[in-house]
Amino acid sequence: MRITAVLLLALTSCAATVEVEDDGDVSPADEPPACEALTLVGDGDGAYDVALDETRAFWTDGSNVFAASLATGEAERRVENGGWIRYLAIDDSYVYAVDDEPEGVDGGVLFRFPKAGGTREDLGAGIAHAAGLEVAGGEVFVLDMGRGAEGLDEPEPRDARIWRWSPATGLAAVAERLEGYVGNLMVDGSDIILRSARLEPARTELVVVSRASGAIETRPFEGDVMALSGDSIVSADSGPNGWSVSSYERATKGGSLIGTLKAPEGMLALVTAGDDAYFAVNTVVYGYEDYEAAPQVYRMDLGTGAVVQFPYAEVIGDLTARAANDVHVAFGRTHVESSDPFDADVILFCQ
Repeated sequence: MRITAVLLLALTSCAATVEVEDDGDVSPADEPPACEALTLVGDGDGAYDVALDETRAFWTDGSNVFAASLATGEAERRVENGGWIRYLAIDDSYVYAVDDEPEGVDGGVLFRFPKAGGTREDLGAGIAHAAGLEVAGGEVFVLDMGRGAEGLDEPEPRDARIWRWSPATGLAAVAERLEGYVGNLMVDGSDIILRSARLEPARTELVVVSRASGAIETRPFEGDVMALSGDSIVSADSGPNGWSVSSYERATKGGSLIGTLKAPEGMLALVTAGDDAYFAVNTVVYGYEDYEAAPQVYRMDLGTGAVVQFPYAEVIGDLTARAANDVHVAFGRTHVESSDPFDADVILFCQ
């Protein structure tokens, strides 16, 4: 038996026919085809965060959570009409998310639902302003900017915290009273890592929290965005000649320049996969009545610094949310002042 699935190519905007063999033992919907760049669409309202496993993509448009097969491109709504759902993370069994504005609850709620589909399960409440969500080693971590980060007119925040949830402990704070505008949450087997932007004096810091002891270490750090790559942190810092991409060795606390991304200054999304880093550079264009963005996607070899620009047609909408599996890197589209729905919420490129 042969089953044909139609995927939408992001690079050419035309349809591609992919034939998937059914051996009778495994559902073809669980077997992604040979790698093709593709697009996924839910309700056309974009994707604030994206998560990938080997067969499915999950994303949130701010109030709904969608899942789509990477083999067929078919999407379905898994969570509907949440208050404000900005961040997602996955493990082998569940999709985790934070609803910042749930109805009838004081504070944001961490919840989960089975990846295969099922009922939403609330795990804990009290999150003030979620700024990141990660899953590692059977535990879930939420970065909370605190009440002081609700507007730029507020004083510099001094009440950010990191929440940790596990089946044994429930939702509890692992680090409190973190200072500055925090973001870029990353977690590995030993540490919780984030970036803090301080205003007085202006500086950027790397904050490292031990998962075992809760001890906090703060170090000066240069970089607008960052991502883990093995035992190193890859960072990108904007400058007059483009983006300087560096590797920071956590063991030695030393850094080295990998290369320069000759791209316009703008909002940047960064994700690492294998020996490469992928960048979505969003060049903002302000028209007379419209707001547009002209994003471009690049790949940099982390060993040589060599850069390849993907032949990606410009579309309206920033590419911000990002994720990767063993085959694809994905970017979600956001920030369009238009009543017209997107023709694609998530765009996936082959590694």
